[in-house]
Amino acid sequence: MQTANRRARLARWCVQRAWSPVRWQRLALVSVLLVLTLVLAAIGTAERHRQANLPMTWPQLLDHVYALYIYLVPQNSLQFAKDLHWSETVGRIIGPLVPVAGIVWLVRRRALGELAELLIRYGASGHGVILGKDGSADALALASAEAGEVVVLVDPSVVDEKDRLVRLGCAGVICRAQPPASLERAGTLALWRPLDAENIAKAIELREAGTTGTREIHLSVQSADLQRALLKVPALMEQGGARLRPHSLAGMSVRASLAGPQLAELALRRGSRQVTICLWGDSPALVWAAELALRQFWSIRLGPPRVIWADRPAHLPLPEALAKLADFATAVFSPDERPTFQRMSRDDAVHDATVTCHLVDAGHADATVAASFALAARLRQAFADPPPVQAVLANTITDAAAPLFVTNDLCFRPPILPGEGLTLQALVDRAQDEEAARIQIAYNARYGRDGAAPASGPWQDLAETFVAANRAAADHRAIKLWDARTSGLSDAELIEGLAVMEHNRWCAERLLSGWAPSGDGPRDDVRWLHPDLKPWDGLSEEARQKDRDAVSDLLKAQRSPAARLP
Repeated sequence: MQTANRRARLARWCVQRAWSPVRWQRLALVSVLLVLTLVLAAIGTAERHRQANLPMTWPQLLDHVYALYIYLVPQNSLQFAKDLHWSETVGRIIGPLVPVAGIVWLVRRRALGELAELLIRYGASGHGVILGKDGSADALALASAEAGEVVVLVDPSVVDEKDRLVRLGCAGVICRAQPPASLERAGTLALWRPLDAENIAKAIELREAGTTGTREIHLSVQSADLQRALLKVPALMEQGGARLRPHSLAGMSVRASLAGPQLAELALRRGSRQVTICLWGDSPALVWAAELALRQFWSIRLGPPRVIWADRPAHLPLPEALAKLADFATAVFSPDERPTFQRMSRDDAVHDATVTCHLVDAGHADATVAASFALAARLRQAFADPPPVQAVLANTITDAAAPLFVTNDLCFRPPILPGEGLTLQALVDRAQDEEAARIQIAYNARYGRDGAAPASGPWQDLAETFVAANRAAADHRAIKLWDARTSGLSDAELIEGLAVMEHNRWCAERLLSGWAPSGDGPRDDVRWLHPDLKPWDGLSEEARQKDRDAVSDLLKAQRSPAARLP
């Protein structure tokens, strides 16, 4: 990510100063000026009365009240300045400062805002630009600005909502109703509107217009099916001067929450032989959770993962990826290594003792909180040691609702908060992809044939479908190392067991990503057909060795002095 230049940082400072609330120092200054003016007015008036030998009567007493206004707007001509008492001289200076300070504070917001607009328009570079709509990008803009980034938020609705302007402005977000004529000097560009199709269309429009200076255009695509469809058209994603990078807040947050061996350990503690996730509701986040569970929770010590969708009507079709996995499961997995997906009634789902964790997303935060507590209460009644409930909550209520789930009376996991703390810098840095990039580098070195082999090549130029495959392999690293430490296997037996498990995990990931077995036919990267999508016993020795090499490299790296346990 480019670093914002001095003008961009100055624009951010101007916006923060313009929208910052009145501080006690300002109130104290005005109070001191007013008190000094009153005191000086009283002293000056008393001195004039003394010089005129006027007795103190009610009319003369009113002179003390009127004297204040003389100092606020002095009426005496400057030619009489030599005849003024010292209190009157000082009062003529201090008095006008009160209305002047008020005028300055009244116009400072507009003046500083206009200055920030000029700085962004002329000379600022390296800043981030987010295109949102109806508040869809507020959380991303706020988190980025609070992290010190220079952010321009383009949202037509923001200019009509004072509360939003104040909240965003205090954080330093530069708000505009319309995008600038050119985005060539922007360091980062993100399209964060509510509709996925609108983000894709706008990204393609900007890329074809050639008005962006960024190498990547980041866009929000919440639908798992739509993201998968985009992976199938790499020409659309990668053509032209800017590459499209789709992101899903729900997908990223679910990935971060469910990664690691914690649920596998919980399944073993509960006496289950597989990780079983039960889904309650119907949302993109739950689709992401189902896919991640089916590609993630493979272990030597456990059977294949299982997903239950509670109370999902039979007439509703399965999400595309889950349907494809179900269609090819028989051909790709051996009977005892086949992941399963099933619908179940509410009562059966509550009383299923094999469930490892319940995920709840009712679509609205309030409904999700209510459903989560009701489910946790039923589970507490049904089991002495109930499985935990984990809610998926909108980021807008993070601060209010997250503490509700810290209780000893019911069993909860920390809620999943889509978009919490997400910044433009995090989108660009892709810090979570460091391990995935190392996996790709190792693959290139062993099998790449200088970029001629399929799925090989530099990480930054890799097609998104292979980026996704490496991410899934990186996410599973912690479970492999957990298996290596706790399975009781060693040497060749451990390598073989991990290799079989890795092949099954890879098959599930490829099927969920849209690939299909080619049978006895060759690999076809255009039609997304792969000959290795078959049970372990049906693989060639060369294909098996790839999995053995992958797990051997991981174990060797873990045993090295520089390695760190996850």
